Amino acid sequence: MAQFGNQDFGAWGGVSVNKEVADDLNVDADFQIRTDDNSTRLNQFFLDLGAKYKFNKYFKTGISWRSKMKNSWSGYDSQNRLYFDLTGKLKLNAMNLYLRSRTQTTSNRNAENPTYERIRFKVKIKIEKGLKAFIQDEFFFHLNGTGTSNYKKNRFGLGFEYTISDYLKMNLKYLRITEVNQAYPLRMNVIALGLSYSLE
Repeated sequence: MAQFGNQDFGAWGGVSVNKEVADDLNVDADFQIRTDDNSTRLNQFFLDLGAKYKFNKYFKTGISWRSKMKNSWSGYDSQNRLYFDLTGKLKLNAMNLYLRSRTQTTSNRNAENPTYERIRFKVKIKIEKGLKAFIQDEFFFHLNGTGTSNYKKNRFGLGFEYTISDYLKMNLKYLRITEVNQAYPLRMNVIALGLSYSLE
């Protein structure tokens, strides 16, 4: 459970593999594990399978399916989630600006099936060859929820991306995830490490 005034800490780790199967069309697989309760408990693990299509240098879209096992304290529950993304990108010299709209719906057995709209702003800056820094902020809106406001969560983050080789990249980031419009909001602090490999 959350510690000290609804504060908690977790560690996330993941490995992804992607491949271009046609001009401007990529498929990818991403496996992740996530912890909570001051990183002493395995909270969830999941596999994402998806595809992304780049319309031009400004816009791309994507769809993905997630099979997830989530720890509900009494055992693991199986969940399925579907994502649809639309991302805009604007390049300004050494800086890239991104705006992503993500619609997600989750299928939970014998539970609520929530649908969220997630809006994320991201700025990525080139520091030197192979190394980039980024800052981002994401807003979660519960589309089929009840209450006075659909705005339920904020996810702020900053970190680095490093290109190890032509095929392998690494990213390290800090996330501050805050529940919104709730009586006792949880504030989750996360350190996340990811590796991404591109197949020929």
